[in-house]
Amino acid sequence: PSINYLPLVYKLHKHLYKRNILSDIIDPGQDLEKYKLIILPSMMMIEEEFAGRLKQAARNGTTILAVGQLGMRDMNDNYLLYPGPDYLSDLFGILIHGGMYLDSQVGTEESIWTPDHKHGTVEISVRGTLDGAQVEGRSAKWIGDIENLTGKVLLTFQEDAYNEQLALTENVYGEGSAVYLAAIDLDVSLADKVVDYVLSKAGIAVEYSTPLHIEVVKRGEITCVINHTPSEARVHVPGNGKSLV
Repeated sequence: PSINYLPLVYKLHKHLYKRNILSDIIDPGQDLEKYKLIILPSMMMIEEEFAGRLKQAARNGTTILAVGQLGMRDMNDNYLLYPGPDYLSDLFGILIHGGMYLDSQVGTEESIWTPDHKHGTVEISVRGTLDGAQVEGRSAKWIGDIENLTGKVLLTFQEDAYNEQLALTENVYGEGSAVYLAAIDLDVSLADKVVDYVLSKAGIAVEYSTPLHIEVVKRGEITCVINHTPSEARVHVPGNGKSLV
């Protein structure tokens, strides 16, 4: 199966980078409660202590987004003998019963789940509502088999054996919420809409809209506009101030 952890991290970072939102890459032992948004990229193994601190952060208002294979294995990298996500089912309000590799090329799986004309090129339609607007797109690589317990269903898969299977859920937890995306590889347009939804839930505003590779970074009272390209670009920076260059 072609699921690689680092490319998923890069994709998630790119969604934030192009919105000029700074992000930290932290280990599970660091302080979580100072963050408005925490993203868990296909974090298959979850320790009980870390799960407890995630829940405490959510109680105090943090939004948590988990993507892909969440808490499905124990700390020895063995699949759980019970539904996941380990220690987090109450936070996300779901059970994860497993998942399906859509481009696994494994004949047995394809013969059961996938029509012949889609072998090797499986993409599944996704549809639902985000912030009152109808959205749709495609998902590839892997999708989860999840059961909703207490959450709100936002998106569902729409084709073949996956029809009406849950794709995106949200569970209110204390002052915060936990959003689970049961997909590894959404198309860019739909992924953008999901990211915008989660940022809105977390109260994180997108202050600057810039061309690709033009970065805006705030350091205290100073706003830095960085051009990572050799071409001239113009960026509107609102507010009163003066140029230091």
